Amino acid sequence: MRKLILKKKSISGATVVEIIIYTFLLFSLLFILTEIFASILDAQKNTTAYSALESDSRYILQKFIYEISNSTSIDVPLIIGDSGYTLTVTRDGINNSFFLSNSNLILSRAGQNMELNSYLTNVESLTVTKLGNPSGSQLVNISLSMSSKIQETSGVQNNTYQITVGLR
Repeated sequence: MRKLILKKKSISGATVVEIIIYTFLLFSLLFILTEIFASILDAQKNTTAYSALESDSRYILQKFIYEISNSTSIDVPLIIGDSGYTLTVTRDGINNSFFLSNSNLILSRAGQNMELNSYLTNVESLTVTKLGNPSGSQLVNISLSMSSKIQETSGVQNNTYQITVGLR
């Protein structure tokens, strides 16, 4: 007769050293992934700040160009060589004024105020200087300093823009 041979199953487990190695590898992987995720979030914040600042500045400068070049006169500053913190032009018989209010650039037209910058940027300063000669066309030089409201690791982004625009 055949003899029945029973095989013993080998029960193996993990040793303490193996568990320590696996735990170390797991925590190393988690640390690396956390650092990568943090750098991605930081890059997104920097990109958002830059994008907001650049798109707001382009919009504001284009608004200045449009309003001034389609105007019939530059009323404030009044005298050539004068500088001020507001700009008033007349277009279609209506006064349009640009001025700062609580770090926002405001365009006031026919009693209605419109904020020109978004909620992500501040307009730090606005300086308008009237240029030209008395018998020639009227020009203004506009200096605009803007900053982002988004706090980056390197600080807040600041940019200064200058443009000279005249009547058509």
